[in-house]
Amino acid sequence: MPSQNISYECPVAVPVVDSVAPDLQKSEIAEPGSKPEAKEAKMIMRIRHKKMKKHKLKKLRKRMYFLWRKQKLARKAKRMTIYNKELDAIKATGENFDAEEFVRGQLAKARRGGYYINVFETKQQQLP
Repeated sequence: MPSQNISYECPVAVPVVDSVAPDLQKSEIAEPGSKPEAKEAKMIMRIRHKKMKKHKLKKLRKRMYFLWRKQKLARKAKRMTIYNKELDAIKATGENFDAEEFVRGQLAKARRGGYYINVFETKQQQLP
């Protein structure tokens, strides 16, 4: 297979304009000692206030982390003890439940209401 020599033309680099430096002809140069406008000063103060709030919050979190963690774990433990007590009460009602006694109580209520049925007799005794 014959080798092919292909030549490509590369694009010429475009000169980069340094846009970091401000255009002194268009921008106004502030004189030293001049105060910024009221609106600009207000925005600067608002930005500084937000930064300070963020800084203070970060500082507070760093200072209080272990105390807050201890309080959170205490709240969780308290909720777990309440939950375990409720669970034990439910288990106790399940263990103390007597089905035969429950049925007898329901039949007694029915008899007081005017109904009568003898569940404990056999079918042959009821037929004649």
